[in-house]
Amino acid sequence: MSEETEIKEETKNGSGENASENTTAGKKKKKINKLSPEEINERIDNMEKNNLIQSKYYKHLLQRKNELTR
Repeated sequence: MSEETEIKEETKNGSGENASENTTAGKKKKKINKLSPEEINERIDNMEKNNLIQSKYYKHLLQRKNELTR
């Protein structure tokens, strides 16, 4: 229990490592259909660099890119 209260206090105070993790983890991502073509290309390139071309997200990005180029 004491660990939980310490974490809560750190996030309230904005100090400590846990506070920075919560701010980045709580950030919402944009849906694929709301992305601009430039953003889609950026994400596709980033995923190719990281060798994540087998993921469903990558395939959905490619599908959306094809829809926008029609």
